[in-house]
Amino acid sequence: MTKQRTNKRPKSYYIKSAHKKGKYAEQELDAGMKGFIITCNYNEFKCRQDAYQLLNEYADEMYSPAVQGFVKEEESDDDDEEDFDLALKKEVSSIKERKQFRFQALKTSANNVLFIKADIENPCELAHYILSDLQETKKLKSRAILRLLPVSGTCKTYDDKLEQLADKIVAPHFEFSCKTYMYVIKIRINTTVKSKTIMGILDRIIRRNEDLNHRANMDNPELVILVEVIRNVCCMSVIKDFKKFRKYNLHSIVEVLEDKKEGKEESKRDGEIEENQDSAETEEKKDSGETGENKDSGEKEKHKDSGANNTSGNGKPEEIKTEKAEQDKCEGLQKAGGEQKEPTTDKKMVDVNTIKEEAVDVDDEPKLETNASN
Repeated sequence: MTKQRTNKRPKSYYIKSAHKKGKYAEQELDAGMKGFIITCNYNEFKCRQDAYQLLNEYADEMYSPAVQGFVKEEESDDDDEEDFDLALKKEVSSIKERKQFRFQALKTSANNVLFIKADIENPCELAHYILSDLQETKKLKSRAILRLLPVSGTCKTYDDKLEQLADKIVAPHFEFSCKTYMYVIKIRINTTVKSKTIMGILDRIIRRNEDLNHRANMDNPELVILVEVIRNVCCMSVIKDFKKFRKYNLHSIVEVLEDKKEGKEESKRDGEIEENQDSAETEEKKDSGETGENKDSGEKEKHKDSGANNTSGNGKPEEIKTEKAEQDKCEGLQKAGGEQKEPTTDKKMVDVNTIKEEAVDVDDEPKLETNASN
């Protein structure tokens, strides 16, 4: 037999405790806050540390350095009653002091998503300042942080609350001039809120003034209306240069710059190689042109010489041609291993000797005749 519990608490006790806020209730995302939504990749502790370091560094540059003070509970100035109970209360109140920081991380109940509450006027200006500095310096100051999204205000996910928040944050940007815009809506851990209802509320507020013709532009908008729904809390802001800063992603900004550098260096190298190739081709063309000119000049000179030889009369050119032909024949016979023969010269020598003998005979005959006569 089990004993029944006699001191059972009443139902009213549980109802009251349900409405009470817990000890760490202030560390959860709620309505009426400003700050930053930060995404990461499976390392939330490192992401939180980097976010504190990054935000404090640039906030000290943009604003004055933060003075971390203490917020104490109100103390009574009545010193008349100095009872023992009052002294205890004063001591307890002095112990219960809360530190007030400029940035404080809150729970979101979403994986790889952090919300950092900020005690500054405009988180969008600080985020823009951080991203522009990273783009100029080309240095990645955090590996854990992926996206840094500013939040200008939060509210509960009811239609009337959404309209009030949009009227406060979105409407001032579309009152005086025509602008192009784009919606970026993300819903996490919520199935009741639809993106169409949020877009309908925003359209009514943007097109309130019929004189101004605001247009949606998905390629390069001037303003981006950012809406992030996490559980039952809606975060809203209006940001600039969304495409320029690569959707406010810290890694993509630096990677794009490095890719541009590599592309420029490769283009320079390719240009130098092409210039070297062009110069080599031009030099080859020049050399080939010079050689062609020399050949042409040589051929012209040969033609001139041949023409001069032909014009000099008395049959000398024909004799030169015959002698050259005979010399070529003799060289061919030497190569074949035969002996050199000069038929023409022998014939000439024979003819000369015979001519001389005949001449001698002719001269001797008259002398003999004269002697006989004598």
